Amino acid sequence: MSTNPYAAPEAPLEGGGSLPLDAAEADRRAHLRVERGLKTMGFLYIWGGGLVALSALSFGTLALSAGWTHDGPPRGEDLAVVLAVCGLLMLKGPLAVWAGLGLRRRWPQVRVAASLLAGLALLSVPVGTALGGYTLYLLWCAEGRRVFQPDYTDVIAATPQVRLGTSPVVKGIALVLVLGVVALVLVLVLGV
Repeated sequence: MSTNPYAAPEAPLEGGGSLPLDAAEADRRAHLRVERGLKTMGFLYIWGGGLVALSALSFGTLALSAGWTHDGPPRGEDLAVVLAVCGLLMLKGPLAVWAGLGLRRRWPQVRVAASLLAGLALLSVPVGTALGGYTLYLLWCAEGRRVFQPDYTDVIAATPQVRLGTSPVVKGIALVLVLGVVALVLVLVLGV
């Protein structure tokens, strides 16, 4: 009997080739930290983009309605500034949501947009600088470039036993967001 019944099975990968399971698992485990980081940053981009778009809509509505006074409509220059700021934010919000989805799903075409947004985040000292720098690192380090390669999807498919788990950072951020929403509801409803 030449085959070992206790040996790890080999899984065929899409594209006609086969990669021994231990090689695929080693490749995947070597890149788990970057995968988890990309999912975390994707989560933050999705939330941040949604908040930016909502803020832009709220800001535009409030600014335009506040500009209409008993003296008449707002001046043209004021209206132009408000519309320009709201327009830029309305572009940034959906772009961030798209980039976040792409980071979580490892879409190669999202790297440029995510890099642009991370570059803009560098200007938001200190938190944005840290998150923007970390995102740029994840996107362009050797491990990050590997995770975005098309054949890495085959590696993930060949290693279903390898689980990412939820990052403690994401759990903490989710907890803060939930507590923030609860606090907002308490303030608005109960006047606490």
